[in-house]
Amino acid sequence: LGGVWVGVSFWYAFAAARYAPERMVHALSASFRNYSTDPRRNNTVPGQFSEWLHGETLVNQGMMLSPWYPPRYLWTAIEGVGGLDLQGSEVRLCPLMAPDWKWLAVHNVPLRGRWLSWLCVRTPEVRVYTNFQFRDSSSYLFYPEDVTSRVRATGNEVCALGLAHDSSLVLFAGNTGDRTVTSSVRYEGELSGTYRLKVFDSLHSQWRERDRVEADELRRGLVLEIENKGFCLLDLRQES
Repeated sequence: LGGVWVGVSFWYAFAAARYAPERMVHALSASFRNYSTDPRRNNTVPGQFSEWLHGETLVNQGMMLSPWYPPRYLWTAIEGVGGLDLQGSEVRLCPLMAPDWKWLAVHNVPLRGRWLSWLCVRTPEVRVYTNFQFRDSSSYLFYPEDVTSRVRATGNEVCALGLAHDSSLVLFAGNTGDRTVTSSVRYEGELSGTYRLKVFDSLHSQWRERDRVEADELRRGLVLEIENKGFCLLDLRQES
């Protein structure tokens, strides 16, 4: 009956997140994908949200970059999917992963003079790691220091995140691609001594104790095999 205003899909995704996460995922991914698929035909720019689309062809008919849509998409992703709840005076967290998602990571969300990061993984029970102490949230593990800037993971499909607490580290590598990849994860911060290492990889869906690793080995990098859409989580605790 007319044009398609994609922002409505973002509102729908936010509303569906708590009740039908799989529909939330479809609404966000399908709408985003349209901007990246065949830009010449669709008159779009990958990574940008144009204003409105032709109702039959889904070709952009408005501004190349709408000032309203990116904030709505981020709002839906952070407060819907990511589960950040800012209602009232207290900050709460309840991530809303789709049933077939194995991980969700959020990095550097500015809030009241601080930068928030959190990681949600199925190990196989759901675990949440965060650098912020949320009030009345679901169970989480608190690591006050975000060290992501010192974590490196090879491969264009792999994203990394790191959190630290005293002599303990959690290093994460998540595969965003559709095929299994081999990646090397290393830590470029100050390290010394020996660390006890536990690894969870979603491919085998279990924790495995590894031999103790030296700080030099962590700086050189540990080789990991990460399944498609899966992750590896390294739990490091200093012993000497």
